[in-house]
Amino acid sequence: MAGAAGQPRTRPGRKFGPLRDRSQEYNALARFLRTRVQEAGVTVSDLVTATGLQKSAISERLAGDKLDAEFVDAVVVACTEARELLPRRARLRAQGAELLRIARERANPVPDLTRHPPAVRNTAIAAMESAQRAQEELLDVYRDLTRKNDELEALTRVQQQSRLALGEATSLSSTLSTWVIILANEVEQLSLERELTITAEPPDLARLADVDAELATITARHGRTATALARTEQDRRLAAELLAEALTRTRRARAERQNLQVAAALPMTNGTSSHPPDGTAPAPLPPAPFGDDIDMALERAEAVSRRIADRLSQALTTLDPGAETSPLRESADNADNAVTSTESADNVLWWDLVADVPTPSFSWAERTAIALAQDRDPHDRRLTEIARDRPARDALLLADLLQERRWQEGAARLRIAVALALEPGALAPLILALVKRGRFMGRAQQGAQMLHVALLTRPPEDVVALHEVMAQVGDELPRTVREGFGVAARRPYQDVLVMVRELIDGTARHAVDSVLFEAIVRNRRPAEVVALVDELREVDESIPFVLFMALPRPPVEHTELLVRLWNAVGPGPFREMLPGAYRGSSAQVADQIAELHQAWPPPLSVAAAALRDEIMKLIIRGTTLDMLEGIENRLERLGLSADTVFAPYAELFPRVPAPPAAP
Repeated sequence: MAGAAGQPRTRPGRKFGPLRDRSQEYNALARFLRTRVQEAGVTVSDLVTATGLQKSAISERLAGDKLDAEFVDAVVVACTEARELLPRRARLRAQGAELLRIARERANPVPDLTRHPPAVRNTAIAAMESAQRAQEELLDVYRDLTRKNDELEALTRVQQQSRLALGEATSLSSTLSTWVIILANEVEQLSLERELTITAEPPDLARLADVDAELATITARHGRTATALARTEQDRRLAAELLAEALTRTRRARAERQNLQVAAALPMTNGTSSHPPDGTAPAPLPPAPFGDDIDMALERAEAVSRRIADRLSQALTTLDPGAETSPLRESADNADNAVTSTESADNVLWWDLVADVPTPSFSWAERTAIALAQDRDPHDRRLTEIARDRPARDALLLADLLQERRWQEGAARLRIAVALALEPGALAPLILALVKRGRFMGRAQQGAQMLHVALLTRPPEDVVALHEVMAQVGDELPRTVREGFGVAARRPYQDVLVMVRELIDGTARHAVDSVLFEAIVRNRRPAEVVALVDELREVDESIPFVLFMALPRPPVEHTELLVRLWNAVGPGPFREMLPGAYRGSSAQVADQIAELHQAWPPPLSVAAAALRDEIMKLIIRGTTLDMLEGIENRLERLGLSADTVFAPYAELFPRVPAPPAAP
């Protein structure tokens, strides 16, 4: 079979005889096996060893007769012994088994072409070979769909496990939090009793010994409970992270599966699998408490927050009829107006990042945190002065201590002040260090927050300076930072013009630039983008190309921008780039055609007609007949006549030869 060095044979073997024409499906399977044999250089003698059959029986099966699963699998295995072919074995075995299943279920007769002229026979043979290739491609889509369903089932298991762990950790955290408070109260009471016992005249030494023993026991118990609570909180956060990651991947996998279902012309499904689950498949997940819609989740969260506040108010007034409960209601009513925290209060503090904070800095931060937390004034000028006058290390340590004291707004405002006070050369490495710490400890969110504030509020020159420093990282620049630069596109038009003018100065562009350009085309009005092009073409003539590459593929939602650019700069920059842009499902292409066929006011009407003519030709030349049928159906649903749309391009459609006259 394979050579001694694990390489496929190259010597020619015996030529194959004609196919038996048992059916089109068995012919397709026989051609599949013959292709494997020729590709691997396997001889009939090699197949005798692999299958245990005589040469005549092997030839008979390779002609499409008496094919069974054992023979098909043995041939594929024998033809994938070579080292470079071995990775394809599993896929080819599955493909052979699928072709055999189709051959057994269907029985389409092979048409008799002997009575037809050679040209007709050749055309028919080419059509059958094309159908075989299409069938093989469809099999690949079905295999990808099966793998995607398996991935969704695995993600369902992760969601189930994470939700269970999150629920258990939340329940345990609630219990431990209560006991931490109870034990802390007991420690306080025993400490007071010990002090009173010592100062009594004369001191009750026996009672003092009992109090000391009980205090030591309660203190140790409080310590163990606090440790268990911290560990449970870490588990709860990890469970939440795992659940969030599983949900994110599930949404992405569902979108990918939908594309595969479109390619396979299957009905859409919302579940996690389109095939019956086996005994190991997880039970269906109950619906999430707040669903998958974030807006609905926020509305539900607000209602739950109000209910929690009401219950706490009732409990508080029951225990203490004169207690003030308005802060509880205000906290629920004003939740949307608060500055949100980027991490929970008991996360590891700033020294987890620098590890070398001097003792005086700790002492200063403790004193300052106590003073600021007492006042809790979000507009306290000391926050700005600290960010300006103290090292960034000290200021961020103080922010963590404010977070620890449950003043999230003060911590967030201090970090923002640091982002506005530091020089770009010092701010850039600080943001990178935070982002690279990851999401779990909250540092990545802090870094992203500081980056966004700097990009939105600092002078354009500082934004460009930040870009220059971060661009030196190259391809390893974190995704959070690359995408964060997109917020700069929301700044006033003149600021964007200044930044882009600086960024395109020269021939080398970094990924940050492309993210900024993507944000510009997505968030700016088309007229503003065209004005930007007009002003910047004097600096860099390639700016139309850059903006075109920043458009999504296909750019359905940006047709107006394309028409305006075509009208402003002409077709030159676009003709060579259009072929790679207009690809996608039949629905996506049909939506783009519909956008191009809307009414355009002068002078855009001329540019729109020229662009429409270019794109329609590209779509027709690059689309299969089956896909064109889907496009036509979609256009009809959108209220457009497919005949009217495609009539100007009739000469581009393949001509089907007329059937020969009956003899």
